Amino acid sequence: MAYFKDLMAFPVFFPQEEKDVKKYGDKQSVKLDQISFTVNKTATTAYNLYQSNKIDVLGLDSNLSKQFKGKKNYYSLSNGGTYYLELNEKNPNLANSNIRKAISLAINRENLIRILGGNNQVANTYTAKGLTEYYGENYTSMISSSAKDLYKYQPSKAKEYWQKGLSELGKSSLTLNLLTSDSDGGKKTGEALQSMLETQLPGLKLTVTSVPFKTRLARRENGQFQICGSDWIADFGDPISFLELLTSKNSSNYGSWKNSQYDKLIAASKNTNDQEKRLKDMSKAESILLDDVGVYYEDDAWLIRSNAKGWICKRSEWNFKEAYVTK
Repeated sequence: MAYFKDLMAFPVFFPQEEKDVKKYGDKQSVKLDQISFTVNKTATTAYNLYQSNKIDVLGLDSNLSKQFKGKKNYYSLSNGGTYYLELNEKNPNLANSNIRKAISLAINRENLIRILGGNNQVANTYTAKGLTEYYGENYTSMISSSAKDLYKYQPSKAKEYWQKGLSELGKSSLTLNLLTSDSDGGKKTGEALQSMLETQLPGLKLTVTSVPFKTRLARRENGQFQICGSDWIADFGDPISFLELLTSKNSSNYGSWKNSQYDKLIAASKNTNDQEKRLKDMSKAESILLDDVGVYYEDDAWLIRSNAKGWICKRSEWNFKEAYVTK
């Protein structure tokens, strides 16, 4: 397995509790006796704890991120995730390729991440950036530029694809529904996309349904959606963690997207130890896939005291094995 080492960085393979493991390797490197985690309902409460020196590490919401970006102890940490719109192909309107392309081209991603705040970046691929490099080249740079063009804001082209799609469907207008979580970010995303898409795509009425996170997951898993705001964070540092999800028979392919050539390329990438061939197969597959609408790469913003040392954070998973705090 070509990505075995990356797979071992998945937290499920980390050491277990001491009561379950009699001997730890490299135990002399562990400096902390205890780590305490605090869960707070509001960002203000958490920030007050940080200000009063009761916590050393603070995850920032979009408002606090705007306030502290670029200041001392501010860290931008890629979480290896992509927020994207999952379009349910069981809906005949969304199974139309031109309608899907129109939706992607009508989204002004730069404006969206400004509205949301926080630390996100505009996406032009489905796989998050920074997962894998090969001889210094990031995997995402191997994906064809023509496929990435579908992620640029091009309102004129969006209208052309939209009208072509409507003509193929024999319709002059469409009503579609966007499902989001009822979090502050979910609601803002829904409102912004509703405004952008209805403005740029004549004859579109986009309704937005915002529900609790667990409800959104349940509806998504049951296929009870037309367009769903979804995100995925890589389990480990290899593109296959993203790309395998959208193979035809994968249980997480909730939008029922299918392409036989895509399936063949992903299967081929899993059956070779030649890393260069794997990455070429996966980049070809992702070029096929990019009809699905990636919106932004998810980065997390943190305040971490300068006296907290030795910590490691990869894709939102923390490793405190060699962490310590100085006085």
